[in-house]
Amino acid sequence: MKQAYEDLIAHIQTLEAGKDDLEGQNRALAHRLQLEQRQVSLLEHQARTVRQLVKDLVSQRDPGSVLSHVCTILVHELGWDTSFVVVGEADVIKVAASYQATTSQLGNVRKHLGQAHPYLNSLSAGHSFTTLDSSEKDALLLRSVFCTDEVVLVPLACSGKTYGTIAVCAHTHPRHEGVHRDVRFLSEVADIIACSLFVSER
Repeated sequence: MKQAYEDLIAHIQTLEAGKDDLEGQNRALAHRLQLEQRQVSLLEHQARTVRQLVKDLVSQRDPGSVLSHVCTILVHELGWDTSFVVVGEADVIKVAASYQATTSQLGNVRKHLGQAHPYLNSLSAGHSFTTLDSSEKDALLLRSVFCTDEVVLVPLACSGKTYGTIAVCAHTHPRHEGVHRDVRFLSEVADIIACSLFVSER
């Protein structure tokens, strides 16, 4: 009788432990589902943003106002602190649009970006550049040019020609999480802008 009672107690304890495990798994799954739903919502929102950008460019809105709108979107959609659209060759760099950039940032970018080798190398190769994935020397140079902590550059390239770059900056905190997702969105936006610049030349 005593053994049966002890077996029953042990069985109840096993069931309670299993219940705790299941509750923990349910909480983890609910958290994961919440993160996935947030990600889906973000992607849907970004898709709407890209569609609106295409409409703005196709409807021949003033290119300057479209680029300014793009810079605003990049800060509000992605949560970066500052954004730029830079166009031109190495010898003539022009900040076509920016959002929340300080006077010192704008002056530095205009003055020094054309001589920044990591920028020029990524531009000529048509590759994106992040200070998170680059050598310390290259990252330090671009941080000093943009007067910020983290920088992501994505080229504006179409049909073999590079017109410039989109840049986003974070001033106060490293953006390790989500940077590569941001680069994909930036690349989509950059492709649309570059194609519009290509078409406007014809």
